[in-house]
Amino acid sequence: MTKNALSVSNKKWWKEDVVYQIYPSSFKDSNGDGIGDIPGIISKLDYIKGLGVDVIWVSPFYKSRQIDMGYDISDYRDVHEPHGTVKDVEDLINGFHERGLKIIFDLVVNHTSDLHPWFKEKQLDLNWENPEVREAIYEGAMRFWLDKGCDELRVDALNMYSKHLDFPDAPVVDTTTPWQPALDCICNGPRIHEFLTEMNEKVVDHYDCMTVGELSNTPNADHVLRYVSAGTKQLDEQRFIEGNDGWTTDFLENHDTGRSISRYASNYLNYRELSGKTFAILLTTLTGTTYVYQGQEIGIINAPKDWPIEEYQDIEALNYYKEMKDITKNDPTVLQKVLNGIQVTGRDHCRLPFQWDSAPNAGFTSGRPWIKTHDDYKELNAAKQESDPSSVLSFGKNALKLRKQYSDLFVYGIFKLYDYDNPYVITYVQTYEDKQALVVLNFTDKNQPFEKPAEVKGGLTLIVSNYDDETTELRPYEGRAYIL
Repeated sequence: MTKNALSVSNKKWWKEDVVYQIYPSSFKDSNGDGIGDIPGIISKLDYIKGLGVDVIWVSPFYKSRQIDMGYDISDYRDVHEPHGTVKDVEDLINGFHERGLKIIFDLVVNHTSDLHPWFKEKQLDLNWENPEVREAIYEGAMRFWLDKGCDELRVDALNMYSKHLDFPDAPVVDTTTPWQPALDCICNGPRIHEFLTEMNEKVVDHYDCMTVGELSNTPNADHVLRYVSAGTKQLDEQRFIEGNDGWTTDFLENHDTGRSISRYASNYLNYRELSGKTFAILLTTLTGTTYVYQGQEIGIINAPKDWPIEEYQDIEALNYYKEMKDITKNDPTVLQKVLNGIQVTGRDHCRLPFQWDSAPNAGFTSGRPWIKTHDDYKELNAAKQESDPSSVLSFGKNALKLRKQYSDLFVYGIFKLYDYDNPYVITYVQTYEDKQALVVLNFTDKNQPFEKPAEVKGGLTLIVSNYDDETTELRPYEGRAYIL
């Protein structure tokens, strides 16, 4: 057996907790204006508690003119009026805490609007080189909410704070457009680790607070560890585990992705439920902190393929479609390819209204929703699944219970992937001291051989499967987890 690199003393509540992400505009509308709001979330607190999660991540609800769906903040101390008030947010925090749940807010200072007083007064970008700017961020965007009871911070685009002060031009790699990829110019600047260390020392260390960061364009493992190592005191969660003191997050969906069933498995009715359950097994047996996005727990899928581009609302998708339309002079073949991509990975799929029940607009609103409700809500909704012990929702709740029952293996275990080149079946073993678990997942619509890795010794005790019986082969979209 491999000796686990994580001792019992390394165990933390935020490693074992399961996080549920809410996108406020699409979760629940309380007043009929078609936009989800904070009182709507409050009305569903018991549903959230019943999922078996521990922490709620609420995506940005701050004051904004909504050019980029809330990621253009004009006041970090105020709430976007259709979402509610600061008092509503205080009630939300209290409601979660009364139920033993913690809450994460987004720190999205890289999405500051040009309507924010900071920009109206002086500059067009946040100059992190200026200590007064940093202190304004600490006070106005962090301490303000931490003092109200926010438990954790999700730090958006965190490695873009420090600028390369020679301001280099991005290399031209596509001559058909004036816009060039520039991540190497804007990520991981020379003072980024200094700024993050200061943020921890001046703010985070003064609260019982965990931070999780969005870290793009950082492919080097050693560099990632500089962000997430416990010794650097910059971030708590990001990627690495074995052989170091970093930590990882596990997620399949969030507000910027398509739905995992549609992207990686099967939308077909006879496989959709199996696919959702297989993903539940995958997500709850991976080392790290588990994140579940709203609607994922009931197996919501992407918008139908027959929706035209006019039904989409995401500025990123629409701008790209328009750019390609202009470049190709409205070439229908190219535009269909663009639409095909949006139909798989577009951000709107995870932003469609939550499917609560079979009432009009899926019970999301009594008015007209800001974005179209999925066509299948009468068949696929939370109310229908809550009363069905064989549903994706019920299966996922049980999977989360197993994760907590076997937390040594599924939270802290050392992950080892087998049969790496197999494009059909994912096979891995989790090891913690003298304990082991084997997980096998068939991500195809055909039977696949079930092969126990030669290194895995001893008998197998099945603890979870999305089929009622056990056979010598893995059936379509079958997932199993065994304890050795």
